[in-house]
Amino acid sequence: MRKIKSDRSIKKVKNSLDDFYATWARYPIIAGKLKGLSTKKAVKMSERLKIVIDKYYYSLRVEEKYMYHSNLYEVYEALCIYFMKKNKVLENLEKVTGKKWVSDKVKDKEELDVIQRYIGYETAFNKFINRKAEDTLHWMYSCLNEIIRFYIGRVKNDNVGALSTEVRNKVKNFEEPYFRKEFEIQNEINYINSILKGIKYARENVDIIYTIGHEKEDKKLRTMIKSSLTRAENLMKLVIGEIEGAYAA
Repeated sequence: MRKIKSDRSIKKVKNSLDDFYATWARYPIIAGKLKGLSTKKAVKMSERLKIVIDKYYYSLRVEEKYMYHSNLYEVYEALCIYFMKKNKVLENLEKVTGKKWVSDKVKDKEELDVIQRYIGYETAFNKFINRKAEDTLHWMYSCLNEIIRFYIGRVKNDNVGALSTEVRNKVKNFEEPYFRKEFEIQNEINYINSILKGIKYARENVDIIYTIGHEKEDKKLRTMIKSSLTRAENLMKLVIGEIEGAYAA
């Protein structure tokens, strides 16, 4: 009976909150504060609960974590397109939602030439580089899943678009890491640079990956992210080496 009463209290509090706060009321630390309260006391806590949620929202720097995940996904997607590999993130979203994600440009055979249309010619890589690409994407996919499952709470709806624009501008404003003067490959150079800039942002801001009371898990995930970024960086160095070799010949 006590459990039923507690569950009812939590449910009534959630029903008294708007969608954003109701989502955050499920956060374990916050939900724990509601257990054992009478329904009357729990409902009276609604306004106080909003203050508590706001406190956790800003102390956890949820919006910066969202920006971090958004940038890491952009790098992952760019690598999928560049090396013509399936985007497993979007593939899983389709399974969950039942919706076809048209932005998954490498999913269907007829769309495999998206990178060719962008840079003006087809990319081709040897088996070694392709294996490295698959390994890198596997690591990044795993990191993205861990971040979204355990480290990002609900972001305020009116902030999502602005946050996505903000992080893209930050990455865009980094100095160009790779340069060649040949006009015919500038689109590819620009594409490579966008990946390298995204990697730089992810490496410089990895400390945003933290939560409350799980220091060992936080450190483990940050190490995992750093390893995936090193793989991505080394992968692009192999590509750059191929380009440099072609022009040195």
